[in-house]
Parts: sequence; structure tokens; C-alpha cells
Amino acid sequence: MLQHIIEDLKRRQAGIVGVADASAQKMANEAKRKASWTDRTGNTRNAIHGRAAPYQGGAMLVLAHGSKVGMYHEEGTGIYGPKGKPITPVNAKVLHFKVDGQSVFTKSVKGIPKNPVLKNAAMSQLPELLKALEVHFSGR
Repeated sequence: MLQHIIEDLKRRQAGIVGVADASAQKMANEAKRKASWTDRTGNTRNAIHGRAAPYQGGAMLVLAHGSKVGMYHEEGTGIYGPKGKPITPVNAKVLHFKVDGQSVFTKSVKGIPKNPVLKNAAMSQLPELLKALEVHFSGR
């Protein structure tokens, strides 16, 4: 009797993980599709990923940027980011970067506003995930 219950719980958890993993993949695909930044190499967009794994009798869904640059887009930088301050040089008198092939030298930049593609994709797919879990548990 107890072994039957344990096996049933394992099957249910496997089903939950399967539903969550499919949803995580949809979230990652949506985030990649809707990321509004301009790709230079495509690495930041391609590093977005989603997966689910068994966790404490249920499942843990992970949607993540696989690159540091992705988190800069998600959270914003400079005055728009968590620190709320302009970006300034640390080891030099000025910042140096290129825009359209032209060198730019400046004492500070504002940064980039946040573009929470992961959060937006997760919130967009949440109703579908909840519906899929409801169907899974109702046995339909």
C-alpha cells in the first residue's frame, strides 16, 4: 500500500516537472523572441534558457540569462539600474567605447533602462502554466 502511494507521488512529480519544463521552454523562447535589444553577436539572446527539475515533491522552474550582459538588460544599468548612479571610469579618467565605428571618450554615461524580458515572458506564460497544471491534476 505504502509503495503504491510512493510510486503514485513519483509519477505525479514527473508529470509536474514535464509540464513545468515545457512552460520554461516556452518562456525562454518568448523572451528570446521579444528581447528588443540589437544583437551584435547573438550570444546574449542565445544564452537565455529555461528548465524545470524535481524539487521538494514538486518542481522548480528556472528561467535565466546565461550571460552577465543579459542581467544588465534585465535590471538596467547606471541611473536606470539598481545603483541609480551614472557609469563612471574606475581605472581611468574617461570611458572609451565605440559607436558606429567612432571612438567616444566621456567622463560618464547614463546607462540603459531595464528591459525585463525574462519577467515579462514568465508573467505572460503563467496563466498557460497554471492551466496546464490544472489539467494535469484533474486527469483530463
